[in-house]
Amino acid sequence: MAQEPSDIARSAVMESNVRFEHVAQDGRPKIDALLLAIEESGWGGLLRHLKFPIGLRKHGLYPILAKIHAKSTDASIRARGTLSSVSNVELGYTPDKGQGRRELMRIHTDVRGTSGRTHGAKPEDEGQAVEIGQLTTEYVWTKLFAEPGQRRVHTLPETDFEGVPRGPLQWSAPESLLQLAADEQALESELSPDSAVTRVGLTHTDANHHVNSFVYPRLFEEAALRRLAGLGRATPDLLVREAHFAFQRPGLVGMELQVRARAFERDGRLGVVCVMENRLEEKPLPRVVGRLIF
Repeated sequence: MAQEPSDIARSAVMESNVRFEHVAQDGRPKIDALLLAIEESGWGGLLRHLKFPIGLRKHGLYPILAKIHAKSTDASIRARGTLSSVSNVELGYTPDKGQGRRELMRIHTDVRGTSGRTHGAKPEDEGQAVEIGQLTTEYVWTKLFAEPGQRRVHTLPETDFEGVPRGPLQWSAPESLLQLAADEQALESELSPDSAVTRVGLTHTDANHHVNSFVYPRLFEEAALRRLAGLGRATPDLLVREAHFAFQRPGLVGMELQVRARAFERDGRLGVVCVMENRLEEKPLPRVVGRLIF
């Protein structure tokens, strides 16, 4: 549950309007609605109040989005309603020492809204405050404009971190998202290519000169739906409720991105693990790794 912030230096509360396309026809919020919340209270609110990112930028250090974990509830909300999001920040570093150490930043966001429905039968709790979901984004501090091979930051310079918590944080390799847990039953023996290929154009990019991070969730969900349909497991009520994404390499204009996917089941719920690669490479390297739960 979202908590009232006690220190604006570490927390930010923002409201945003629900976009029409961010609510499914059954009233449930899409993962996209949570991504909008991190834009508002995380990047647009929290990071604008903090001074230490500006101080670190003077040293050429920038936080690069590395991971997203989003989890949505099944609450019913109205399109063009209002979401309230609370974001909190923490700083940390991996336990590794020496060249393996990474400096991290995490933003945790809780999202609430008002129960309702745009069209059709109204929910019994219409008008009541409801949980929409939670979102954690993880960033790696990087020397963005340094020469390749010199961009990793092993320790942050001394600065005023404004009381933001800072300590050791666990770091998991992106490939770990592809591993199935003991209680997950594989529906396929291995990852295999999706039938669709995305030719990257300017429409997929942003001012950072690569594919925008929020483009990938839709591409992954569409690939997952195709995979489940091919296995005869697709149903009309499928909508991603939990998603993990780990960004390893940028997607660039001219690339042909293709997903390799593997479906599984856990406690009666369907899921798909997947990796996106540039098929034009002789030996394709992972660009983004994902794990979706419907």
